[in-house]
Amino acid sequence: MRIDPHVSEPHPTAAKLAAMESLPDTRRGAPLHVGWIEIPRALSLLAFRDADAQVTGLSAFPAGDRPPVAPVFVAFQVMVIAGALMALVCAWAGAVVARGRQIADRPRLLAALTVLTPAGFVATEAGWTVTEVGRQPWVIGGILRTADAVTPMPGLAVPMIVFTLIYVGLAAVVAISIAWLVRETT
Repeated sequence: MRIDPHVSEPHPTAAKLAAMESLPDTRRGAPLHVGWIEIPRALSLLAFRDADAQVTGLSAFPAGDRPPVAPVFVAFQVMVIAGALMALVCAWAGAVVARGRQIADRPRLLAALTVLTPAGFVATEAGWTVTEVGRQPWVIGGILRTADAVTPMPGLAVPMIVFTLIYVGLAAVVAISIAWLVRETT
């Protein structure tokens, strides 16, 4: 996401960046938040490669042009924290292997790997949420609103229910198959 900090009118993508950090007002040297940790000037540095760059805040956009802040902010935090935890555990595993030891002999590492098994999926879904919810109310930033792009079509509830039932059925088959395979191997 490259935004020119010298453009006088804020780009719609800047609203997503402000929502990701829940940044209410425009400021130079904006901090980055990772969980409860605030990293001074890091948002400006990451967004513009300049720690003193100005980051446009949500107040620079009309209320109707702002994405919903809470889901974008929370999803971004989940994505970053899940990614950081996966990186830390990978570094831990790498250090174990580099020392010539077996990962299987490290119960705490195995527990961490087990707990973090779904973290990649969670981070991916959180990233998707940031991308899709963060671009609202636009389909094409500043050009086409989501409300104007929706094609009215009656009767969509029926295929939605059918596809949902199919996917729930497939999920049940997969879960039963995995449980059966686990029982067979133990």
